[in-house]
Amino acid sequence: MKIIAIIVILISLGAYFLKKKGPNNKKKTAELSPEEFVRCIEEKGYFKYTDSTRIEELKNKIIEEFHPESTVSTIEDDSVRYPLEFRLYTCDGESVYEDGGFTDLLKDLKPTFDKIGLRTEVTDHYEEWDNEKGLNHWLTLNGKKYIIFKNFKGHRMG
Repeated sequence: MKIIAIIVILISLGAYFLKKKGPNNKKKTAELSPEEFVRCIEEKGYFKYTDSTRIEELKNKIIEEFHPESTVSTIEDDSVRYPLEFRLYTCDGESVYEDGGFTDLLKDLKPTFDKIGLRTEVTDHYEEWDNEKGLNHWLTLNGKKYIIFKNFKGHRMG
């Protein structure tokens, strides 16, 4: 379940930085200028995994597109399809239900997992929709089998 927790953490990271955090943060995000916001997330280590040659480019993008009630902007490296900061990914809940959606999400997150030293090896994967039984979906991750859905009838794959 560690991998699921990491996915949730990565997805909610943008929301994390948009909340007032602790007594040392005297301003809410809505009161911060874009430059102050970037300084704040930098102090918290947001750019830790970003290639040092591209940090300024990413900071400028975040400043340019800053809105206090929106998601932090990113730049995706088109050659390999991962965000420059290795933190901000889009996860459409509906696409996770689609055939291969869960394993596609794991593949999308792999560059970040690699950066933080988390091994994510899927060695077996089973996904099948049956009109009577519902959705059955499991995978073996790092040698441990995880059941994602068992006879789940709340959504029809299509």
